[in-house]
Amino acid sequence: MDKSATILSYAVRPRVALHIGALALLALIPLPLAPGIVAAIDGDWPFAARCAVVLAGFAAVGAFGRMKTPKAPRLNEALSVMAGVFIVPPAAMGWAMAAYDIPLNAALFEAVAGLTTAGLSVLPNPEALDDTLLFTRAWMQWIGGLGFAVLVLGLMGGAGGSAARRLNEVQPMAADPMEPLRTRARRTLIIYLALTALCFAALWLTGPDPWHALLYAMTALATGGFAPHSTSAMFLDGWAPELVLIGFSTLGAINFSLYLDILDRKRPDRALVRDIGALFAFAAIAVTGLAVFMLLDGFTPGEVLRHAPFIGVAAQTSVGFTNMDISALPPAGLAFLMIAMWIGGNTGSTAGGIKTFRAQTLIAMVRLTLQRTSLPPDAVTRLSAGGRTISRAELESVMTVALLSLALDVPVRGDFALTGEISLTGKVLPVGGIREKVIAARRSGVSVIVLPKEN
Repeated sequence: MDKSATILSYAVRPRVALHIGALALLALIPLPLAPGIVAAIDGDWPFAARCAVVLAGFAAVGAFGRMKTPKAPRLNEALSVMAGVFIVPPAAMGWAMAAYDIPLNAALFEAVAGLTTAGLSVLPNPEALDDTLLFTRAWMQWIGGLGFAVLVLGLMGGAGGSAARRLNEVQPMAADPMEPLRTRARRTLIIYLALTALCFAALWLTGPDPWHALLYAMTALATGGFAPHSTSAMFLDGWAPELVLIGFSTLGAINFSLYLDILDRKRPDRALVRDIGALFAFAAIAVTGLAVFMLLDGFTPGEVLRHAPFIGVAAQTSVGFTNMDISALPPAGLAFLMIAMWIGGNTGSTAGGIKTFRAQTLIAMVRLTLQRTSLPPDAVTRLSAGGRTISRAELESVMTVALLSLALDVPVRGDFALTGEISLTGKVLPVGGIREKVIAARRSGVSVIVLPKEN
């Protein structure tokens, strides 16, 4: 693509970002508090002391942040704070976890993997780790999953859709810009706690002891996959707890706006229903593809029925649990799993991923291309996805950004909006209605807008 595009963006105001960051640390006080209490009960005083130091630091910075009146935050400022949130708390908790004679780099890796709900671990044989350390890993994932849901629901309009998707929809500005975030955070926390409690009770009733039921429940709702045993879900030893585990992982991967609508006794809008339907459709494709190739590879129907649904849904929801040795799966089946992991869950959930709307757009484009083969040359066709018609300029923008993101393995910014037409030679052409689009983007919380240079 040539240099025929220019960028209009709002600068991050340091005072506003620092204020929001201070309030974020105040909200993260439970992060060191719960592990510290568990450590004190278990007699792990060195770790408990370090958790107390982290707790005191969070409280001091948070108290300073509450002393000043907040200004209206923009989305880029909130995202910059989130970047800091995934640096400072993991560093602090990594330092605390190093009290267990873990190398500092390994402790930092575990803390980052926990708060980002990545589920990766460099510690072998988790069953041999201290119980408090296992709880700390699961707790950090639980907090991280809650943070992802609150961020999207509170800062991106409540519906969990991408800002670019709502570019042309005018959103009213709140009198108190922080109130929507606080309200949705409280309500999301209630839902998150309720789902976790139900998952814990269901797991306990179906087999695992209360301790392991709690650890699995926290990581399932966070769609993180930190298992307290090296055999992952195979430790549960039964189809009933596996069904509970994957069922609640799916609930965690659904847009939490659905639960908020149910709480308000509101009918979910059509776009939300389509997004959730797309999640289940993609999961069904992953499960079916994996099952077919497992059968062709010599697995018995019973083995396929036991393992394909669990592993396929686990990949789609990004929870990462498995009830068999993944290395035994055929390469073609692994390809289906990689596609499922690439798509991920809904926005506004603890899973995230490519955002199912983008995947729906790609599928709609392929469907339209096939449809045109049976139409007369002068027929007029329109592409629609998510309940609305997609213009040619929008399609070209989405396709260009999505394909570049896939080719370069670079995720697209959440506060990013793009307008303009792209020619076959890569030239960005000017468009009209710039003023209206910029105003709509501003009201939708977009902080970075890419415009054609000629505009």
